[in-house]
Amino acid sequence: MGGGFSACGAATEAAYWAKKNGLKVTMVDKAAVDRSGAVAMGLSAINQYVGVKDGENTVEDVWAALHGALPDLCRDQPLEGSLLALFLALGTSSLVKALVLRTLLKASVSNWRWGLVWAAGPAVLVGFIFTQFLPEWVELIFGIPAILITYGLVIWKRGFGPEDRMLFRKNVGNDATADSKG
Repeated sequence: MGGGFSACGAATEAAYWAKKNGLKVTMVDKAAVDRSGAVAMGLSAINQYVGVKDGENTVEDVWAALHGALPDLCRDQPLEGSLLALFLALGTSSLVKALVLRTLLKASVSNWRWGLVWAAGPAVLVGFIFTQFLPEWVELIFGIPAILITYGLVIWKRGFGPEDRMLFRKNVGNDATADSKG
C-alpha cells in the first residue's frame, strides 16, 4: 500500500520546513505518485462518501479540497475514464490468467463463477438497505461488515463445493501423511 494523500502532504510540509534549514526531503513510493493511486486521480474514497447523502459534502467539495491542498498531485480527469481503464485491465488480466492456466494445466478453466453472481445480489440488497434507510454512521460501522458477511456466507454456501471447503479444513496434510504411513 502506498502512503497516499497523507504521505504526500507530510512530504510537502516537511520539504517546506526543511528548505528553510538548507535540507532536502525525498519521498519514496512504490509507484509514480503523479500518475498512480488515489491522490493522482483526485479521489479520496472516504471523503467522497461521508456526508454526500445528507448534502453536507459534495464530490465537488472534496475535489476542491484535494486540488487546493496538493494541486501538482491531482489531475483534472473524468472519473469515468479511470473506471473504464480499471474495468478493462481487470477483465483482460482475468482472461489472460485463464488462458495461461488452461495451457499449463491442459484442462478447462473458466473465469465465470456463478457463486459470485449469487453472492452479489444479496450483498447489494443489504448495502441498499443500509444506505437508504439508516444513518451514515450506521452504514459505516455496521453496514460494511454486514455486506461482507452476507457476501461471504453466500459464497460459502453457493460458491464452494466440497473440494473447495476441504482447503479450509485444519490438518488436511497431516491426515494424508498419517494415512500413507498406516
